Amino acid sequence: MIGEEGGFMVYEIQNCPAKALCFDENRQRIYMDSSGVKALRFPEMDDVQEISAIQNASLYISDNGERLGIFNTENRLEIYDIQSGNAKLAFQKEWKNAVATCRFCCTDGRRLFVPIQNTLHCFDLQSPDNNRVIYGNEEPSKEHWHDTGHITSLSYYNDEIALMHYMFKRNYLVRISTKDDSILDKLEVPSDLGTSFSYVNYDQKGGLCLSGLMGAPVLHYRTFPKDISDPDTAIRLSNKALAYLGLNFSADGEYLTFQALVGGANFSEAWLVRTDDWSVVQTVADRRIKYAPCFSSKGRYWMIPDEESLLIDLEHGFA
Repeated sequence: MIGEEGGFMVYEIQNCPAKALCFDENRQRIYMDSSGVKALRFPEMDDVQEISAIQNASLYISDNGERLGIFNTENRLEIYDIQSGNAKLAFQKEWKNAVATCRFCCTDGRRLFVPIQNTLHCFDLQSPDNNRVIYGNEEPSKEHWHDTGHITSLSYYNDEIALMHYMFKRNYLVRISTKDDSILDKLEVPSDLGTSFSYVNYDQKGGLCLSGLMGAPVLHYRTFPKDISDPDTAIRLSNKALAYLGLNFSADGEYLTFQALVGGANFSEAWLVRTDDWSVVQTVADRRIKYAPCFSSKGRYWMIPDEESLLIDLEHGFA
């Protein structure tokens, strides 16, 4: 802990530069992409354990805290058994003949949904050999990716996955039921919105956001839209921000965080937004933010990966 800043209790992780963070609040363990995947104990920030050599990864914890999923920018997946405290590799797979188009997965706490080019794979975290393709029916292939397109982003909420599928110079917003793998909706993003609205995020309250276009707002819909051209709100959080990158909502949907591009292509800040009125309540602007900020498993901590990563306790700040 390094004290308070702006009314918040702030913790700093030293000597472990991180590109991504994942914090299991129940078990007080932090997992990070730091020249390989490591784990450490919170709040002591000690007992550092080396888990995997994999880099440029996103990290996912099962609800019961027994499994850690790791997926990286080279279409490589590893799942570890971490219940004993000493991580043991339980499963690994690599898709070498597929274009790596999306480094992020999503999870419902029991299953991990992994985008591989134009397909979406579902893995049971406890029994990862039990896996299946739930979207896309062609084998991913680097040679044919122009024909099949690729998934650019995805998000999970309440037995549904929303994903963005780029194909034939168009973006399609797709909604999938995780109960029976059926496609519930498939909407083309209108041409006047362009193909740069390629990121989708559920707001954890039943609505969702589209983002990604330089200079454009975040489009917010209270429910899954029937007409993408008619958002409930077009959120412009500040004239200062040129783009909103790497959106993440807290588990209860009360807060949103992202990288705000404020100084051209070379400088961004971390912003924290309260979603009841879309007001910016805190920014980290004293350093160049290179990686997407996020939240701990229950949303208590706002986390900013960095050379010296920050964990900001949201329960000890504003009312």
